[in-house]
Amino acid sequence: MDEEIKIYKSDIHLVMDLASRVYKNNTLKSNSSEEEQTSFKLIRQKMGDVADYFRDKYNSSYGPFESDRNSGNPITIGGSKLGTVWSTIYKGADNKQYAAQISFVINKDLCGIDVGFYFGRASSHNKTTSTHNALVKQMKKMGKDMAKSVSDNPNILLLCQSLLDIGFHYLYDKTECHPDEWIGHIKTYPYRCQVVSTILFNDKDFISLSDIDIYVSQVLFLMNLLHADSFSTKLVNPRTYDECRQKRLSEIGRKGELYILEREKEALRKRKQLHKGYPKHVADISDNLGYDILSKDSKGEDILIEVKTTVCKKNSYRANSFYISRNEYNTYMANKKRYKIYRVYDIDGIPEYEEIDMETTNKEPDGYIVSY
Repeated sequence: MDEEIKIYKSDIHLVMDLASRVYKNNTLKSNSSEEEQTSFKLIRQKMGDVADYFRDKYNSSYGPFESDRNSGNPITIGGSKLGTVWSTIYKGADNKQYAAQISFVINKDLCGIDVGFYFGRASSHNKTTSTHNALVKQMKKMGKDMAKSVSDNPNILLLCQSLLDIGFHYLYDKTECHPDEWIGHIKTYPYRCQVVSTILFNDKDFISLSDIDIYVSQVLFLMNLLHADSFSTKLVNPRTYDECRQKRLSEIGRKGELYILEREKEALRKRKQLHKGYPKHVADISDNLGYDILSKDSKGEDILIEVKTTVCKKNSYRANSFYISRNEYNTYMANKKRYKIYRVYDIDGIPEYEEIDMETTNKEPDGYIVSY
């Protein structure tokens, strides 16, 4: 199996197309061709293979996990629309609906794959009231234990907060919330809580297992917080965790640089300053210059642009601080009049940016943490 598994953009497009239709008699056959049905079956099979791969990869360290392939009727119960296409690995309960999960969900709205930590939805379907209540009580115990594990360990709390930097969102009742609020919610309503990020295709036509693992590796530690009596702060593997996190941060940074590069091209074009070599993406040549883009201002003078990018929306939690290296800071100090820092927000959504005035920021000497 392994790296042969790929979820293609065309796979997601088919799911999006099928999801836009209305079906009769609770069957996909009522409004789709045999070819579409066959392709859809293969997509569900691949999503199941994704779950099986990560179950096997991480079972010994973070399990024991079960996997679920979501192989039932694809049409919603008693409905006429296509249901969610997903798969999961889970633990903490025999039934996934009452367990903690790492799930993989086709996002029909954003054309991508949602990956993250979920509690099951605690569906009472085919359950007696007493059985359902007992399972919900067990799930709430997991939520309380997780909340205690996070609250009692500042390092774990920092890990939870840092998930925001790589594009994860804390959701309660499908609404984004602050991590601290989310930790409060899991004590009483864990089945309404998720920590999710969406993997987009960007410039590729497929999403691979290694792409998905970047996200899985960042949230797996949550699976070791479910039981207070066996609490563990173990990460995936410090090296794997750091490598995956850095890969994601590098991807975010490069997307921001390319975004600003296009803005600079347009500005120079309007001012008829689009000369050979300007703007130049110097970060592609060297990481040691202390800035990312060489461009020109309205007077035709060279400017040095350092791009600082975040997935967070402007003015949201953790959006108003960034790291600047000693080399970048020294380059800024030596070129104050022509050094520009552009802060790009919401790079995975609807990007916007602003220039940061370094003279009005607060700087903490750890490298330098810049707040504004």
